[in-house]
Amino acid sequence: MAKGVFLNRVPSIVTATLRKLDDHGLLGKNLMVIGTNALHGYESVAGVQFDAGLMATTDVDLLSDARATLKLALLDDAVAEAGVLAILQKVDRSFEAVRKDDFRAVNKAGF
Repeated sequence: MAKGVFLNRVPSIVTATLRKLDDHGLLGKNLMVIGTNALHGYESVAGVQFDAGLMATTDVDLLSDARATLKLALLDDAVAEAGVLAILQKVDRSFEAVRKDDFRAVNKAGF
């Protein structure tokens, strides 16, 4: 589908992560993509491509709407217990929290 809407420049780890978050109903309700990876959507809508240097990133920035309560209504009890990190680990098992009680995670590739 990404190629169909001209989003084929989005790194596969990003698309896999966003697809999994969307499968759990989190994107657009509680979480939004911001930062460099959000530019891919603007490229598609505007019919342009940003310079590769502007698009270089090794992370995905997600914004949580503080006005909405983040509820993980999930079928998988392990995911419900561990939250978004468990969803990331379904995409890549090497994702780990950067520090305890931190809202950042990184995989073995540093993404």
